[in-house]
Amino acid sequence: MAFAACAITSSARAQYAPRDNPYAYDLRLGLFPVAFQAGVSQTQFGSALRAEVDLSRRFMLSAAARVPWLVLVGDAGSQGFAVRADVAWNFVDRVDSEPLVGTVYADDTPVVSAQVGSDFDVPVSQRLGSPRFKPPDADRDHQASIRSVHALRLGYDFVRSVERDTQSAPNNLLPTGEDASDLLYQNTIHAFHLGYAWGKHWNLSPASVGKREIGWRRFYLDALLTLDPLADSKPLGQARSLPQTKRDFFPVGVRLGMEGSIAALLRRTPGLGFGYSLELGALPATSGVDGYIFVGLGLAFDVALAPGPATRSASETVLRLAQRPEHGRRAAVPGASL
Repeated sequence: MAFAACAITSSARAQYAPRDNPYAYDLRLGLFPVAFQAGVSQTQFGSALRAEVDLSRRFMLSAAARVPWLVLVGDAGSQGFAVRADVAWNFVDRVDSEPLVGTVYADDTPVVSAQVGSDFDVPVSQRLGSPRFKPPDADRDHQASIRSVHALRLGYDFVRSVERDTQSAPNNLLPTGEDASDLLYQNTIHAFHLGYAWGKHWNLSPASVGKREIGWRRFYLDALLTLDPLADSKPLGQARSLPQTKRDFFPVGVRLGMEGSIAALLRRTPGLGFGYSLELGALPATSGVDGYIFVGLGLAFDVALAPGPATRSASETVLRLAQRPEHGRRAAVPGASL
């Protein structure tokens, strides 16, 4: 069925102008100097980095890393981190034409009458906000070329994290005033993940939306799997005083996230913009799963490895547009489906 979908989508790909090529920016970087992660066992500030590149229209390679530098809750002496790498297969990759919203037309501005008096003194055709009494002289059903991707993800995770023990440890073995829930362990996990991602990419010129609009957004759902030989747990603090026994890991985890960028904030550097990453997950742990939420906000760098007409600067495009008349201009990004 997946191969059939590939054949269908490749034949149904919409046409798009070179200046609106949604495949132009094939290298996407994200830098998050300050990121926040709140978890059941440890809460911290840190930094994060992500990078991904389109190897072709069917395969994408990506990597991400997170490092904490200020622990708010948990063991401050334990430095955790997370490294991830995966490859994605785009079993559906097509370009759809989607309607634009938020249209502004120069010839739609209402006439404000200088007459003083009641509304009955002003002709209906000149009232503020009055409807148009003649059809427009141009076709205003504008469309945007948006790339839609559905992908399968397969990758590897290397995580070092702090877990708060929620198992029923014998309290008579603990120091006075301590509770089993205060015991902390440092987990080192090698895991593999399999998931699904759905995203959209756009690269719209001023001719389409009035200004350059570049960006992408992706939702993903991953299932993580590890094995006891690939995971290790080391006691921290008061947990070292307890008799050490082998701690078996719950082998399954899950994560759900959204990431993307909103670029073209500067005219001369259209690939520079705002990047974001939001993730809710649960890591494999010895006492079940260890939940967390991650928020990263920072800079995004979208790069075209093979520059062409699709990456022409906004100023060059505006000069081209000035040579021909326009009845209206779009002043919005693609529709709500983005």
